[in-house]
Amino acid sequence: MFLMLIKHVVPKRLTVTILVLMLLGSVLVKEAAAAAGQIVSYGPGKHLALDKDREGWQAIAEGQAYTLRVDAQGAMTFLKNGRAVANGKLRGSMAKLSAAGSSYGQLKLKADKIKIALADDGFYGWTLKYKTDKIKVLKNRKKVGKVVFYPNTGKLKAKDVKNQEVAVMAGSSRISGILAPFLMGNEVNMDRRVCLVLMLLALNR
Repeated sequence: MFLMLIKHVVPKRLTVTILVLMLLGSVLVKEAAAAAGQIVSYGPGKHLALDKDREGWQAIAEGQAYTLRVDAQGAMTFLKNGRAVANGKLRGSMAKLSAAGSSYGQLKLKADKIKIALADDGFYGWTLKYKTDKIKVLKNRKKVGKVVFYPNTGKLKAKDVKNQEVAVMAGSSRISGILAPFLMGNEVNMDRRVCLVLMLLALNR
């Protein structure tokens, strides 16, 4: 009925334009829904819940609540249970966070890769290399695993060098590096792991 009414009151060309905008709006709504309410499984009975609200990007894991806020000027704040843990800035191709005067994480962004430094020395020991359907995860140029996107199932999987699943997330529409921090082993504790996940999520990488 609605489409019949459009045909009577507007020219044909405008009708086509309206239909295209309606379809595009539907796609954008679906993309927004897919970005929220996702669950990462990273071990027996262990889950990381991801979401987004007015406060920023949210995560809940192992009974702890995390938030990453990014304002219009690129200022970032990472919080745990409502208390600020680290602060920093997103400027150009660099994202930096520090806590108590020490580095909490630095990301150097390029079109096909992200370099990650976790120490004060600024050494970018971790690299994410982006391909069409997978991301290679390297430590000191040595491959430690990969993140693979399966378009048929909409799943993201992080796998180690033995091809064993380390983390899985359903409901994805594209490749993303947000599972890469689960391949970093004991080098990052849970707080910093979640921080990196939220940073990659906020950067849409």
